[in-house]
Amino acid sequence: MSKIGVFWFFDGEVLGEKTQLSEAQQSLPGLLDSDATHVAVWEKYGNFTDSSPILAHYDYQDIPRGRVLYQLRKQRFIVYLDKALISKEVKSAIAEYFGFTPHQADWKSDLHYTTDMEAIAQLLED
Repeated sequence: MSKIGVFWFFDGEVLGEKTQLSEAQQSLPGLLDSDATHVAVWEKYGNFTDSSPILAHYDYQDIPRGRVLYQLRKQRFIVYLDKALISKEVKSAIAEYFGFTPHQADWKSDLHYTTDMEAIAQLLED
């Protein structure tokens, strides 16, 4: 069963929290979203240190991350993610984690999820 939610990609592994589509909310008309936030999920799972103890030294925004939503009209997923994650291998891992194929999703980089320090500095200057 396909799901939506928030995620990080660290050391070849997808970490995150998944929400069933039946439990999702329409954040905007026609767009299913989970109520999970990166901050809350990071804290809930203790920085995912069970998966990798080194993550204890990182904050949630230091690791490339993103969010999976579902478009009701198109019947497709939409994945917003750090541009550092846009590769065939990473897309496949994210899609597998959430239970769909990469071809069932629209993939979009989003500055909201960037870990690029130059891009962050530029955002803060604007």
